[in-house]
Amino acid sequence: MAVFTITAVDTSGIQPFIFGSNRLQENIGASELVRLATGQWALDALADGASGHHNVLNSTKTTLNDEYRIESDESAHAAEVLYAGGGNIVALFRSSAAARDFARKLTRKLLEDAPGLSIFIAHHDNIDWDKSALSRILQNLLGKELAKHKAAAQPSFRSLGLGVTAACESTGLAASRTTAEEHRGVSLKLSNDEATRLISSGVAEKLVSRDLATHRLTRLFEDQLCDTPYSCRFPSDMDKLGRIKGEESYVAVVHADGNGVGRRIQKIAGDHSMPQDNRRFILAVRDFSRQLDGAANKALLTVVLTLLRSISWNEELSAWMIAGKIPLVEKYLPFRPLVFGGDDVTFVCNGQLGIGLAAIYLGEYERQTEMRSGSNSYLKDLHACAGVAIVKSHYPFARAYKISESLVRSAKLYIKEKYKEQKDASALDWHFTAGGLSGSLTAIRAREYTLPDKRTLVMRPVLLNPESNDQDGRAWHDRVERLTLTFQDDPRWAGKRNKVKALREALRRGPREVEAFRLAFELNELPEVLPGLDLYRKNGYTGNRCGYFDAIELLDHYVPLEVG
Repeated sequence: MAVFTITAVDTSGIQPFIFGSNRLQENIGASELVRLATGQWALDALADGASGHHNVLNSTKTTLNDEYRIESDESAHAAEVLYAGGGNIVALFRSSAAARDFARKLTRKLLEDAPGLSIFIAHHDNIDWDKSALSRILQNLLGKELAKHKAAAQPSFRSLGLGVTAACESTGLAASRTTAEEHRGVSLKLSNDEATRLISSGVAEKLVSRDLATHRLTRLFEDQLCDTPYSCRFPSDMDKLGRIKGEESYVAVVHADGNGVGRRIQKIAGDHSMPQDNRRFILAVRDFSRQLDGAANKALLTVVLTLLRSISWNEELSAWMIAGKIPLVEKYLPFRPLVFGGDDVTFVCNGQLGIGLAAIYLGEYERQTEMRSGSNSYLKDLHACAGVAIVKSHYPFARAYKISESLVRSAKLYIKEKYKEQKDASALDWHFTAGGLSGSLTAIRAREYTLPDKRTLVMRPVLLNPESNDQDGRAWHDRVERLTLTFQDDPRWAGKRNKVKALREALRRGPREVEAFRLAFELNELPEVLPGLDLYRKNGYTGNRCGYFDAIELLDHYVPLEVG
């Protein structure tokens, strides 16, 4: 009788670790450490203990041998990775001792090389391959058991140092070195003119991984970056995101997440619920994970290609520009992925590009998952939602990320309420702020975007694409985006700031004031919101919703890009 132990490693709740700093280079390094924790380091720890009896082909590239069968390997050291990615790794071991040895090696590696990164590990022992349904056990492990571990976790209280120590400028913990030094043979400074800072050992590890992340990202898109006359690079500094000297600079923090991915994994488990399905379940969930990762990476590639194709030389300014409006600062793309792979992605970019790039990513994610659904039916009709927080360039990064997360939840809730779980769609939401924020997204919108009579100024969240029977205009393509471009390009509105500002203030006061605005400016109707329909055009509202405020607010914060 073959008896196994299954082990699950989870890094959920690591947002404070990645986004706890306002320095982009530290966010980049922290994200790379999380990827290594459930990627290369985890696979190395497993392979080291399995003595050749495993399915890891290349830990750096996270490639697995699909021909390996742990149920046929009688070695007590045998181990098989079921899947790895998206902040998780699940593995099967021939013995509970081997599973615990793997956990010890991995956690020691994290304590040494990723201080401050917390992971959760759960084991389930005594699995009889011939009598136990692996899918059911794994569902329980990933759900109940890991949840228990997280609930029982003790808060970490670190010593802030003695009175004679200096504080790290990023974390407040005891500083152990400065950025003028090297660590693991890597310079901790981003550039020679960067000011020297006091940092803790944890920040030092992030800065080392910053360079690893940049090299990996460059290799991933090397062919595209090299196939240009300007040899673009990915930035590790907020000031390289297309900032124009003398002007206020905004960045967009974009977070996108697949809809109902957990339910699809449950469907895979439900379709392989018997012990005789164990091997088919492993192959099915592994393929789903790979295909999802491939779709997300292809969508990200489309975003990069779109940016590269939009670059042109501006003779007047003697500079390379994105869409003729955003400069390439020292040939850095105004775009930097932070977390990618699996069903979610987070990137930071120039504030004027955030919504456009989010829409491009969502559209290509839909297309890629649909293309792959022919070989993997669990990907069929898979969509995603995105949240875009547009903030000042030195706005607290962790707070901006939390806003983008809440915007994703807002978009998903809109889809759920609209379709009652009868169908799915992609949606996006965004929030623009020039200063601080107080309260939840719901509270902010109730306070800043709701009239006394309960009318709302915003369309968002909106569908990515309109439905064929669309009657409310709550979609990005051919609705809000088209209206934004009307205000930017139509000679009746373009450049007429006082007129646009007057309309914005009239919208804030309600339909009657909008009608008075039309009379004052001798307008028969406002610009078209829905093609061929007069909705919103008389007084700016249909029912309790305004059709124009989103587009006006985005007027200076949206630069369109054409997908090639």
